[in-house]
Amino acid sequence: MENLHAKQTNVMRRKMEEAVLSTKRLKDVIEKQKANKKVGKDINDKSGLAGAAERMRNFVTQVCNSVLLVGFLNKSGFFKINIIF
Repeated sequence: MENLHAKQTNVMRRKMEEAVLSTKRLKDVIEKQKANKKVGKDINDKSGLAGAAERMRNFVTQVCNSVLLVGFLNKSGFFKINIIF
């Protein structure tokens, strides 16, 4: 009986530790998202032509990075994509 109680206690302790760690991870993720929102807020607040150049620069950078990544992966043989223009 004492052995069963000890096992149950250990199981509950492990589950509690896992729950605490999960909660900590979620809080860290939320804090990072809030920090990213604060950093990106200056760019997102610019509407119309005021922020158009910054938005276009970000878009072009993302597209170029995607194209370069696909080209690299094709050359390395990781996967084959036939791009037809």
